[in-house]
Amino acid sequence: MDNWELFRAHMQLYRAFMSEADGKLHRLKLGVKDFFVFRALETHRNPSDIADYLILPRPTITFLIKRLEAQGYVKRKSVSGDLRKFEIRITAKGRKAYEAARIVMTTTFEARLADVRTAELKTYAAVLNKLSEGGK
Repeated sequence: MDNWELFRAHMQLYRAFMSEADGKLHRLKLGVKDFFVFRALETHRNPSDIADYLILPRPTITFLIKRLEAQGYVKRKSVSGDLRKFEIRITAKGRKAYEAARIVMTTTFEARLADVRTAELKTYAAVLNKLSEGGK
């Protein structure tokens, strides 16, 4: 398998997982990107920081936050001293939705890993980390 076939296989896995998870999350009236926004809110409050963390365009994050806000899952809070800026906070309703989504994402990914041995997973994780570092 050459490098491009390896990359294609990786992207095919990514696309297949995302498609499967998105279909399951749709039943919860959520999408995969909504889950990742919830996940980002564990450590980030600012929409720009969320966009950078998720490697998504800022307009996409704005759209996702507005949709989650309309569903009552998140609230915007103005930052004192600068009315142009705001923080995003997850609501109690949002926490419940996030937990349900986390179960879907976890079980979907675990199903794909079911036939992979622990040693193979450790190797896969090590390779992904090495590739993510860009040879540093």
